[in-house]
Amino acid sequence: MPTVETTTWINAPLEKVYAISKDNRSFPEFMKEVKSLEVVEEQGNRIVSDYVGLVPTFNLKVRWRQEDIWDDATHSCKFRQVKGDYDKLDGEWHFKAEDEGTRFDSVLNYD
Repeated sequence: MPTVETTTWINAPLEKVYAISKDNRSFPEFMKEVKSLEVVEEQGNRIVSDYVGLVPTFNLKVRWRQEDIWDDATHSCKFRQVKGDYDKLDGEWHFKAEDEGTRFDSVLNYD
């Protein structure tokens, strides 16, 4: 199972970056691989959404339902595919104030 780990430094305050990241309805606006997203359930910091994405390398359209659990105290999100085209999809996002900006760490596991 492949794992993709990335770290990005963002020149913006932690609270602003975290708030934008929690607004998953806007993902198609700035994530070119996410073609559409529909929130199907929202309960506090738990959001379930239907995604349609594109794997550009293979020109392949994929669909999945994903559950996101946001933790405002730690500025993090754990997510997992509930159902869909992947055999497995899960991961974590972590946001941390660093050098007058925000450090964003992402881990994605998929099959």
